[in-house]
Amino acid sequence: MTTSVEPAVHIYTLSHLVNARVGSWERKIKEIEEGRRRAYGYYQPMREAIVAYCAASGNRREQIVSRMLSDARQRPHGRGQDPEKDNLAAFETFETACYPKIGQFVRGLLRRPNGTGALFEGIRLNGGPHFQAKDRSGVDRYIFLHASVWSEEDLKAYLELLSVVVEEAFGEAPESVWHMDLRAGLVAKHRRSKRVRRNCSDAARHYARVFTPEL
Repeated sequence: MTTSVEPAVHIYTLSHLVNARVGSWERKIKEIEEGRRRAYGYYQPMREAIVAYCAASGNRREQIVSRMLSDARQRPHGRGQDPEKDNLAAFETFETACYPKIGQFVRGLLRRPNGTGALFEGIRLNGGPHFQAKDRSGVDRYIFLHASVWSEEDLKAYLELLSVVVEEAFGEAPESVWHMDLRAGLVAKHRRSKRVRRNCSDAARHYARVFTPEL
């Protein structure tokens, strides 16, 4: 007799498969995972700095920025990329356009271990928000800091899957997810879409069928 264990996948990976042709998944997964690692590493100094800045209530800015730039200097990057400039630009956009909307920092979530995500349609979703804060009205918000360039459809799928994690892991409504666009300087509350949720569910079920190991 065999039993099955649900496969685990990062919400970034699944979100970038939602709108991909199913027949290309095996090839695309490797590309997506490599892209995820590069993108995560490239902007990690900025995320760490923003969490530290919020935890310090906006104090120690120069020290935090100095550490961020030192870390960014060590990041691998391609031709034409400038990790120091890009991390600083994203941080400054957060500082001027996003930070004023935060009422109180609650906790950072960057160190939250994998395996504590959410069960969804036969798979385990890994990944989650970057930190938790309260808005100016005292409402809990789970914040996703976004500085990379994604397609609109991939972003919608990512935010929908992130809301799944927030619902199960934190017991909060999807609307508690805040998307902070660090290119445009915009803060948006997540709004559920039946179409996007259906597409995410279909993708998750297919992933479970293809990648569930048998014991």
